[in-house]
Order: sequence, then C-alpha cells, then structure tokens
Amino acid sequence: MKTLFIASASLLFITNSYSQSGNTTTVRGIVIDKQSQFPSPGANIILLDTDPMKATTSDENGRFRLTDVPVGRQSINVIMIGYESMIYTNILLNSGKELTLNIELNEIVTTINEVEISAQNNKAESVNKMSSV
Repeated sequence: MKTLFIASASLLFITNSYSQSGNTTTVRGIVIDKQSQFPSPGANIILLDTDPMKATTSDENGRFRLTDVPVGRQSINVIMIGYESMIYTNILLNSGKELTLNIELNEIVTTINEVEISAQNNKAESVNKMSSV
C-alpha cells in the first residue's frame, strides 16, 4: 500500500512538472525601421497583462527573444524612442511552437518652433573682470 502511494505521488509530480513546462512558449523576432529596413537596437518588447511583467530589449541586430510566455491569447507592446509604439493584440500562442514576429516601426516626425540664439557684447568692458587696463 505504501509503495502504491509513493508510485502514484511520484507519477502525479512528474505529470505536473511536464504540464507546467508545456504551458509556456517563446516569442522571438526582429525589430526594423519600416522605411530604411535597418535593424532597430534598443526597442522594448513588453508582454501585456502579466504579473510579474515580462519584457526584453532588442539587441544591436534588432533581434529579441521573450521566454516563458504563457500559452493562449497574449498582447505585446513594442516601444522605442523616436518611433510610434506598436501593440499586437490577441496573438494566439501554442504550446511547443515558437512564435516569430517581424516588427516594422514607423518613425515619429516632430516639428518644433525655431530657436534664436543671440549674444550681446559690450566692447567698453574687459572680458576678464580680474584684469587691469
């Protein structure tokens, strides 16, 4: 009876550990500039509605890898300074399959008012206050 209990408990533990590892997947991909098609290093890829928050940053080649993402429908936000943020909603993630995303970001064009810089120079005074004339 004791061996039956130990065998069933270990089987339950093994089954539970396999099912835990099967409930996550990996999201990977590349972030590029839409106009130039060059990689965008430093983009933040954030998995929305997770606790604790899961996020990663694209490397110098624009590539990223987000591991241990729960399977099911997920939403991902991609943010980078100087670019419009992109939100991908209702992405269906399956167990055992990596999702590969090719993300193209649009630049934000910001116009500002002109700046005028002027200097005043008084020729009657010396430049150095400590000098004597």
